[in-house]
Amino acid sequence: RQHSTPAPRKALPNIMQRLPGLPSVRDLIRMYRLNARQELSQNFIMDLNITDRIVRTMGNLRDQTVIEVGPGPGALTQSLLGRQAKRVIVIEKDRRFLPVLEQLRDVVGKDRLHIVIGDVLEVSEADLLAEAGIEKADWSAPTGPYTRGTSSSHTAHTAGCGVQFVGNLPFNISTEILLKWMRMASAQSGAFAWGRIPMTLMFQKEVAERIIAKNATSDFSRLSVMTQHCSDARILFNLPGSVFVPPPEVTASVVQIVPRIERADVCVDDLEYVCTQVFRYKRKILNNCIGNLDIGDMTPEEFAVKAGLTDQLSRRAEELSLKDWCTMTRAYTALHEKH
Repeated sequence: RQHSTPAPRKALPNIMQRLPGLPSVRDLIRMYRLNARQELSQNFIMDLNITDRIVRTMGNLRDQTVIEVGPGPGALTQSLLGRQAKRVIVIEKDRRFLPVLEQLRDVVGKDRLHIVIGDVLEVSEADLLAEAGIEKADWSAPTGPYTRGTSSSHTAHTAGCGVQFVGNLPFNISTEILLKWMRMASAQSGAFAWGRIPMTLMFQKEVAERIIAKNATSDFSRLSVMTQHCSDARILFNLPGSVFVPPPEVTASVVQIVPRIERADVCVDDLEYVCTQVFRYKRKILNNCIGNLDIGDMTPEEFAVKAGLTDQLSRRAEELSLKDWCTMTRAYTALHEKH
């Protein structure tokens, strides 16, 4: 008996599609009498052309699970689903938006949209991925959106890691959110046990410039070191305040961050501590900042000898390279491992 070979499943087109049966974002806000709350640093994007532009930078989403932070009235969520994302998990702190998100879920189905009401700083993304049954990828597996770029991590294919993060982050906690994820990416822990998850995130422009800043520039900071010691980061484009409702008095930047396969061999908690203590006095030279570290009875000069940084003692924090920061941190870690 002969068996016919089933026709291959037709692939979903990698194009943007509008979801049927939904009012406009502006109408949804009006229907549910929603307004932005200043204490939550809320600024909405109403124009789906803008959210579509953000989502296009994320590459092919057909086999991707996307965790979105701060969906609000769901404009970016609609663009993700319209881009054929396999599954979107939204994390929203403000319960007022639940009816809007539930209406969106009714259109696409529970399998494609999962709603989490909670604070992203307290939510375990790893638990969400485990509950969704997402398979873990090897750290060296290809990952990330394949937009134009110069680094290998930015030009990779999406076939490896099947997870991405995205969000119009609340400006008042955007740094805390990024640092949470950088700690996990550096240690390959939490959600980053699932692989090198790419992040496409919106920040205030001045914060974005600190994220990507190189040493020996005024924007180089703790945030630069904490991001770049384990990831590649770049600004994709800027958005004027006028595209938001209400319009903030600042420009926003969309930043793409992709963890590297090869990361600095350093204790991330110690790195953050060293950066925090030294950058606190960033206008002082390193010789005058090392004393802020818990180095016991050692003098700054003795610690610098131990760290191999005697040539850097006359430099300021912003002049130190990523290598210098990691070298100093390893010396600090080694000092405390002996006690």
